Amino acid sequence: MSGRKDCNLEPLKSDPNSQPNGDPHGEENPTHANGAPGEDDRWLREFGENSTEPMKAVTERKEAEERIRSQSRELALLHRVRSAVVPELEVPGVLSRVVEAIAETYGYTRLSAYLLEGEELVLQHQVGYHEVIGRTSLTEGVFGRAVSTGGPVLVGDVNTDPGSLGAMEDVTSEICVPLFDGGETVGFLSAQSMGGVKLTHNDLRVLVAVCELVGVAVSRARLYARLRFSEGRYRALTQNSSDLVTLMEATGIVRYQSPAIERMLGYFSEELIGKNAFDYVHPDDLQRIQMAFAEVVKDPGRVPLAEYRFRHKDGTWRWLESVGTNLIEEPGVGAYVVNSRDITRRKEAEERLTEAEERYRTLVEQIPAVTYIDPVDAPDTSLYTSPQIERMLGYTPEEWQTQRLWPECLHPGDRERILAADARFEAGGEESFSEEYRLLARDGSVVWVREEAVLLKDEDGEPLYWQGVFYDLTERKALEERLEHRALHDYLTDLPNRQLFVDRLRQALDRTRRRTDRKVAVLFTDLDEFKIINDSLGHEAGDLLLTLVAQRLERCLRPEDSLARFGGDEFVVLIEDVEGPEVAVRVAGRIIEELARPFHLEDRELFASSSIGISLGDARTKTPEDLLRDADTAMYRAKEEGGTYRVFDPDMYERARGRLELEGDLRRTLEAPQEQLPVFYQPMVSIPNGAIVGMEALLRWAHPERGLLAPSGFISEAERTGLIVPMGRWVLNEACRRAKEWQERHPRDVPLAIAVNLSARQLRYPELVGEVEDALGQAALDPGSLTLEITESVLVEEGESSAVTLRRLKELGVRLAIDDFGVGYSSLSYLGYLPVDQLKLDRVLVGNLATDHKNLAIVRAVVDLGHVLGIEVVAEGVETHEEFEELRKLGCDVGQGSYWWGPRLPGEAEKLLASNLDPLPDRRPG
Repeated sequence: MSGRKDCNLEPLKSDPNSQPNGDPHGEENPTHANGAPGEDDRWLREFGENSTEPMKAVTERKEAEERIRSQSRELALLHRVRSAVVPELEVPGVLSRVVEAIAETYGYTRLSAYLLEGEELVLQHQVGYHEVIGRTSLTEGVFGRAVSTGGPVLVGDVNTDPGSLGAMEDVTSEICVPLFDGGETVGFLSAQSMGGVKLTHNDLRVLVAVCELVGVAVSRARLYARLRFSEGRYRALTQNSSDLVTLMEATGIVRYQSPAIERMLGYFSEELIGKNAFDYVHPDDLQRIQMAFAEVVKDPGRVPLAEYRFRHKDGTWRWLESVGTNLIEEPGVGAYVVNSRDITRRKEAEERLTEAEERYRTLVEQIPAVTYIDPVDAPDTSLYTSPQIERMLGYTPEEWQTQRLWPECLHPGDRERILAADARFEAGGEESFSEEYRLLARDGSVVWVREEAVLLKDEDGEPLYWQGVFYDLTERKALEERLEHRALHDYLTDLPNRQLFVDRLRQALDRTRRRTDRKVAVLFTDLDEFKIINDSLGHEAGDLLLTLVAQRLERCLRPEDSLARFGGDEFVVLIEDVEGPEVAVRVAGRIIEELARPFHLEDRELFASSSIGISLGDARTKTPEDLLRDADTAMYRAKEEGGTYRVFDPDMYERARGRLELEGDLRRTLEAPQEQLPVFYQPMVSIPNGAIVGMEALLRWAHPERGLLAPSGFISEAERTGLIVPMGRWVLNEACRRAKEWQERHPRDVPLAIAVNLSARQLRYPELVGEVEDALGQAALDPGSLTLEITESVLVEEGESSAVTLRRLKELGVRLAIDDFGVGYSSLSYLGYLPVDQLKLDRVLVGNLATDHKNLAIVRAVVDLGHVLGIEVVAEGVETHEEFEELRKLGCDVGQGSYWWGPRLPGEAEKLLASNLDPLPDRRPG
């Protein structure tokens, strides 16, 4: 709030009972706030009785005396106030001293001083009040009137004044005078009289005069506060600044150093106090720095910038950049202020740059680029063109300078853009010209160039000429095109890759927004046996097969269709503008027929059947990712069903999601397999004597939501994802450890054997032999006690690659068994070259031996064949006594099945080893 007004202006309220020409206190109240009652009556009586002086003269003399007394009191008050506030430098202290001085000198009944804070007044000091009102509103009562008028206010009688808030207890008059700091209102001084004593304009005048003195003191105190704040801030900035601040005398003697000197130059702040700063300046820089400092001393308005070397405490030199300011006449400073920063690194960089410029100047001048200078008034011609123009475009410098060839040589595809950019450049000329475009050489070839040009001006800012340079970018552009093509195409087949295919698919979907009756189809193709071919024949053969597959797939498509390779043996087809799945199905049929024909690779005839998934959609229902996911899901469904193709339906997605969930659960389970993957053990019994000769380790999954799962519920998924490898490692280690414990606790003539199943994925795992050896070593189990079981179908499928692994396993000393023998396609030839120790007859052959004569004959033949070859024969799935009797008669060696015991947890299995139960259930006690 600002805007000060004189106390004699209209806002001042006079006492409604005062007389204009009489006693200023009014006839009804002859009592002065500071005089004795009845004094005028007394001197009038004395005058009537004793004086011969005329009445008028006496009256004038008394009034003069009263004015003198009043002026004396006022002067005394002003002197007292001035004396009170002179030593005080705090605003609250000023106001407290003033209130006390007025109260003691002038005798007002109530006095208070307030400071302005926002929309409130905050009490600083008061005298004569029974209660303390710490804060009061700025808009109410006499304060509000003073605020609205901007000047002092006198209320002669608060009980009759229409502007007052109402009668106040024992209060007769009230004065409020603003306190100013310059033109800003900062507070108020308030006086109240009581007991019928009225305040007058004379009282108001006195308080206004007092407040003028107080205003000066308040201004000084506020200035002092700002100065202290400024000093504190300056000190904080100086103490914490990363720059070095130095205060120096005219002679160079240091009076102050900021703490940054320790970090910058290694000295403590006090070390250089009293020292001459010039003693630390490098001799080669000293004279120049002294001259710059002398300029500041001579002309305080100069603020020179100097770079020089200053000695570090460790004796090395640091480059400093300093700015000096002459503040010798500035109160509170009285010194030369030097601000410095360490520019050593910058100087070192500049030195390296200078050396580099010298080193590479000759090389830069030999760069194959065309340099030119064009006139401002005719930029199509040239004042100078370097000879490289002939090597770049086939034109001589003279031809390029005189024949205005540049516009004619612009490539049609870039002409409009470059001419527009050139016009903008010539019209403005403030920014450099920088464009990449094509030029046509004399022989018609296309040359990519980058042109950089600037407008050079003289000292007055007038344009001189255009200067520019052409860089030949033709090779770089060709390389960029090759790199871009490579980034978007498969390196092997040169087909579009996933990124380019997805972009084309997105554009195709966008086009379906204009034709609502049309869709796009995606075919996801995967070769069924590619991994076997790749692993058995090598990657070179696999790559060649993929290129041949890509060529055949292209022959199955229309020119407008898109074919891409996503990696491995995955190919994807995009067909646009279809109404339903018919077109996609026909294309899938052609692909299957085409790939069914044999491939001829290096005198080999190979077959590469495929599984194809088909998805359809438009932009309103599908995204590119949705269509690819749907086609991939349908492809896996087709693969599960034995090949050919399948069109996606939502049920496939649910099944796929179930597989993903199962895979996720399985991965988490394998982090701590001992918690959810218990290994069960099923006894293997000698058929001739009934003794337990071994245990087969059988894995189960204690799924937290689906319960205890048999292998059929998760092994296929583990095989597909490769999780069968860590799962098999867990079973192998656990089985070996358990077998060794049982052998030690329950010793027998022939140590207990343990059997563990191997899957096709494990058999292809390169580290399988090493892991088996590690498991045996950790358990200290004899290799002859471990039997590894491989299904007959895996042996047939893997062929020679599995034979190598099996021979290496046999070299460790472990036993090998053919599981599920006699089921499906069989080839007895491998029994002649594979080191097989055991044949395990499947339940399909063992069941109903007593009544099924064909099965009986097959089992007899296998048992006889095994014995002839020295191979032990095990019958799986024996459930009845009749089956047991037939096997015993046939001479089968070992039996396994619920006829004896089913799979048991380790604790229960060990109880069987420790018991004396008759192995023949028919003879066990009830």
